Amino acid sequence: MLKLHIVDKDWWLDRVAGGNSMIQSRHMAAAAAYKDADGKYYYKTCTFHEYRLLTGGFGPLNCRTRARPSRSRRKTWESSKNPIPGPT
Repeated sequence: MLKLHIVDKDWWLDRVAGGNSMIQSRHMAAAAAYKDADGKYYYKTCTFHEYRLLTGGFGPLNCRTRARPSRSRRKTWESSKNPIPGPT
């Protein structure tokens, strides 16, 4: 992975029955850029999700949904000052 971009400004709250009901979980959208083995640049959008615990906190962070890869024309991802290391 070359770069992770958080799309949402803050967490979205998922409520049990809408309105002012109890919070069940929260989620946030992000996009991850990477370079594939073919040398082309791609990005995937994903949603990070955390379930609410009985203690009032939130559980472990997991990636709930992932979109299909989209081709990116931008080739400057690798010039990022702090690239995120990914699998080789």
